[in-house]
Amino acid sequence: MLLRVNVDNPGDKITEFGAGAKLYWARDTASPVGTFTSASGNVTLVATQTQYEIIDTTGAPGHYYRTRIGNTGGTLFDDWSPVFQAGAPDTYATVDALRELLRLPDDSRDNQLADLLRQVTAKINGPPPYGLGFDFFRLPAVTGTEIRTYDGDNRSWLQVKEGIVSLTTAEIAPTTGSSYSALAAADWVLRSPVQAGGPYLAVELTGVGAYTRIWSGYNIIRLTGVFGYASIPDDIVRATLSWAADLYRLGAGGGSPLSATGEEFGGVETTFLGGMPRFTWETLESYRAKHNGALVA
Repeated sequence: MLLRVNVDNPGDKITEFGAGAKLYWARDTASPVGTFTSASGNVTLVATQTQYEIIDTTGAPGHYYRTRIGNTGGTLFDDWSPVFQAGAPDTYATVDALRELLRLPDDSRDNQLADLLRQVTAKINGPPPYGLGFDFFRLPAVTGTEIRTYDGDNRSWLQVKEGIVSLTTAEIAPTTGSSYSALAAADWVLRSPVQAGGPYLAVELTGVGAYTRIWSGYNIIRLTGVFGYASIPDDIVRATLSWAADLYRLGAGGGSPLSATGEEFGGVETTFLGGMPRFTWETLESYRAKHNGALVA
């Protein structure tokens, strides 16, 4: 299994942990909260190299990984990174697609392109005014389901802003801290799809079963399923490429926030809002409206 990991300011890490400082990793085959003892390895940091390849010959898509920086002897470390799944995308577009869009002759700038795509993806996922506060990845990333709990507010429906791809189980509790009861399949329906084939934004009780409302309280309803988006929408891929391409063209010196940046996808992109291209802004605003708009009555 080949994984690519970014290290911010590797020169500073070498200063902190000494010559021979390493990027360490560990794997768990089944759980993001496992013991991470099934495999581990390391690679030596280079002061000018921000992206590193992890080659785990026994790893597979869906396995969970985490990384940290430590000294050459493996006796001093910083904190573990957030857990990530092998095979899970961490950007909304690929380096290959961005390189092709920019018409670069070779892969010598792929690390820079990968960094730009990660920055843009993080901006899109981040808080307003630029970001949306939700993302377009499948959750969990590769396979399986997640369990999530939500507060109730005495309505017959629950808004799930991040979106639901599918649910296997819905459970409800009458009060905060009480036991959950499983709802029958006929007791609930998924409502308010973002678009045809897109995720649903609400769970509504049908009134068929004993529960007609999701009572007020903390962690009243518990859902097991797949959240987010089953696949990244094409317009989000394009919006990501557009923004990353503009940032590459602007370079480290930046540029005018209202400058035309050249032909892109057959047209001229006008940048604003801190360098966000018009197409990107319009695309994000359309999804913001969909996810924050009226759901079920």
